[in-house]
Amino acid sequence: MVFIVWGLPESPRWLAKRGRMDEALEVICAINDLPPDDPYVVSEMESIRQVLALEQNEGAQKWTSVFKTDVLQTRRRVGLAWFGLFMNQLSGINLGRLARIHRHSDLEVAFANEFFFSRLLPSIGFESIC
Repeated sequence: MVFIVWGLPESPRWLAKRGRMDEALEVICAINDLPPDDPYVVSEMESIRQVLALEQNEGAQKWTSVFKTDVLQTRRRVGLAWFGLFMNQLSGINLGRLARIHRHSDLEVAFANEFFFSRLLPSIGFESIC
């Protein structure tokens, strides 16, 4: 993954923020395979300019702004995302799947999952999927 990142272009917004508008336009055109005068490309560039102007007028935000309660409910959204990721890690699903893949064949993993879900689903009220 580290090697793939080196081949990716910079973000058009990042380029525009640093005053490299021509490069930002090139990246948007390359990603969407469209000419520079296409209405979509023009609207994307205009929205980037508007966001940068807004940021310049409002000033830079601190990273702690993700925890404030605002109109967009940023605190709630961050909390829900964190909770979902936390529960994913707490359940051990990543470690369990990794350990099973190394110890067993894919067929055995499929049977183990089927056995697990055949016990789990009825216990939480699902008698039949179909």
